[in-house]
Amino acid sequence: MPLRRLVVLLLFCLAAALQAQTPPVEYETFVSQGKDISCAVYGSREATATILFLRGASPSDLSLGRLEARFFADHGFRVLLPDYFSATPTAEPTAANYRRWAQVVQDIVADLHSRPLLRNKKIALAGQAQGASVALIAGTQRLEVEAIAEWSGLLPNQFFSQVQTMPPLLILHGELDKQVPIVNARQLVRLCQLRDFTCEIEIYAGEGHLFGSHVMDSANLRALAFFRVYLH
Repeated sequence: MPLRRLVVLLLFCLAAALQAQTPPVEYETFVSQGKDISCAVYGSREATATILFLRGASPSDLSLGRLEARFFADHGFRVLLPDYFSATPTAEPTAANYRRWAQVVQDIVADLHSRPLLRNKKIALAGQAQGASVALIAGTQRLEVEAIAEWSGLLPNQFFSQVQTMPPLLILHGELDKQVPIVNARQLVRLCQLRDFTCEIEIYAGEGHLFGSHVMDSANLRALAFFRVYLH
């Protein structure tokens, strides 16, 4: 790799790391089946809508989740980043764990809707990698959210037959994703077509599971436009 390109890449990684360390506005605790679930909260209480962002399982996914939460908060949304993995003994993507994590999402959404000051405010889900799967599973169970945007995720096969509904959905996927092959995104689009669900998809040519910085910026703007349609 040329030295100049390497220096640019290192500077970008350093800037991303510093931005990912930006502290949330506050922390909030929700209860799911007797278990306390901590949420980092970004954005103003006066925001007109809330986005529940579900990160992936790896440490790098946590950094990305913080960056994404800050991005949407900077654009006028209140963003909750829940530690939903704490509801299970492991972060293994088993069917039982997925159901439990989806229950956490359902409990948080129900709690938000029960609050007088939030009753008329819209809620959306955003998910990345494993968190995208959790968002999709929760969204199939008549969850009271207005929209879902997901990056590099899939609806696990064992949940396809359990789909009851799906809010308007935006799929953002890399064409060369080896961890979650693009066929999973296409299957989900086909399911939405068969069930007459609203679904949009953006496939990024040459991108893998983790998008490059330029493509990630584009994906974020695509998701922002999508949320502005359904949350305003």
